[in-house]
Amino acid sequence: MTDDDVRVHLAGRVRQLRGKRTLQSVADAAGTYPASLSKIERGQLVPGSLFLRRLAIALGCSTDDLVGLRH
Repeated sequence: MTDDDVRVHLAGRVRQLRGKRTLQSVADAAGTYPASLSKIERGQLVPGSLFLRRLAIALGCSTDDLVGLRH
């Protein structure tokens, strides 16, 4: 899996898991800005491991689920 594949996969998972929740509400729960979350969803930003954990908690899943290890 290339870096681009990882970016595209993560972008899709975040969009899928966010569902109908707003960027603002998930960003607030994850402790980030909506613009940063939007960049992740568009594959323009790959978050670090600590932020992935906060994002997973905000989305109500494990980091394994978020990155697709248990999808």
